[in-house]
Amino acid sequence: METLKGARVDWAVGSMPHPAEEVLGDAYLVREYPGGMLLAVIDGIGHGPDAAAVARIAISVLEADASSPLASLITHCHQKLRGTRGATMTVASFDFKRGEMSWAGVGDVTGTLLRVEPGGRVREIHLLVRGGLLGAVLPTIQIQVAPVQDGDVVMLATDGIGPGFPATFRNGASPELLARRIVQTFVRGHDDALVLVGRYYGASS
Repeated sequence: METLKGARVDWAVGSMPHPAEEVLGDAYLVREYPGGMLLAVIDGIGHGPDAAAVARIAISVLEADASSPLASLITHCHQKLRGTRGATMTVASFDFKRGEMSWAGVGDVTGTLLRVEPGGRVREIHLLVRGGLLGAVLPTIQIQVAPVQDGDVVMLATDGIGPGFPATFRNGASPELLARRIVQTFVRGHDDALVLVGRYYGASS
């Protein structure tokens, strides 16, 4: 668990490399910054060591200035990945003071925010991902902003995770348990696969 100034996001990652590879070509980042936290999932195109090398370039960009606006981070990743095989990416940035999450995605990645509403109904809020490839084709970046409240869960996944994985959500289940269930049930088996699960707990009193 990562904590900062009374605000926190618990998180866990589940992953599996391509069946023919030992090196995972997908990558993730969880990075605190003053007043918030950045979560990101990167899919280096293809699989194996070459894909992993591309993903690490994107990770280094995000690590360098995690507090920057998402549009700037995505654009910088695109510039740094020129001449490589490219990558797809989804990023989510929590603002603890505002109680908001900003997020965006480029390429074949997935983001879902899950919230338990009064009465127990689970609401799914899906990230609108723009087509494109960082390093080659950068679409118009669209940043979505959503209010977040205690217990909200965000799931970010690469395309090695099949559709329907938010159905694993159970109120009160830990991020570790959710990530493990997703990998056990929804890995496609023909690509690298990675899912990052984060639960927002807001600011403590």
